[in-house]
Amino acid sequence: MYQCDICGKRLEVAGSHPATHKLGGKIPWNKGGAYLSPEARANISRAQKARFQRMDTPNKGIPHTEEAKRKMSLANRGRTHSVSLEARGRIATGHKGRQRPPHVREILAECNRRRMADPAHLRKMRIGQGVKPTSIEQCFIDLCTAYNLPFRYVGNGAVWIERMNPDFINTNGKKQVVEILGSYWHNEEETQSRISRYAGYGFECIPIWDEELKDTSLVLMKLGEVHP
Repeated sequence: MYQCDICGKRLEVAGSHPATHKLGGKIPWNKGGAYLSPEARANISRAQKARFQRMDTPNKGIPHTEEAKRKMSLANRGRTHSVSLEARGRIATGHKGRQRPPHVREILAECNRRRMADPAHLRKMRIGQGVKPTSIEQCFIDLCTAYNLPFRYVGNGAVWIERMNPDFINTNGKKQVVEILGSYWHNEEETQSRISRYAGYGFECIPIWDEELKDTSLVLMKLGEVHP
């Protein structure tokens, strides 16, 4: 049994007494007006003290057992915390027209330039994208396998020359790279520019267009390979 410490009313269950009687009409935001007897409050106080005493490090919570972690993992499996379309709209509206101060934009631009000039950063970024050979690159891989050609696929970011990531590189020690080009995505001017940039680092760049892959003899000739 519990007793109201204001009116003396005896209660069967702590929290069943009307909150408006004890709090002057105000209801606690987190308890919904629940009444806690002095004994209950003392129990909560002791529990909280024990809770902080069990913490390995302050503000890091109570360490969970492996079994508890497993149960929490199963309970949360499949849950998502995606932002609703309505919330996205409000966020977009709030950010629309907002710009960073000029000096902040300059600092961010300089940081981005330095990152993009760092081969290690480019390699990590490219590998993180999980890039795989395209259909026409796979055709060239099949050709290399069939004719034992000394070229390895590195278009996933494995090799960088300046800020250029070639599609294939020679594995016999020659400074030679191969770029597989799709006529829809590339043009001659861009290709020649890329060939010149590779040449500046001592690499011969062999461009092979998607249409050329249909003619095996032509591809072998461009690679300097002679096969019967």
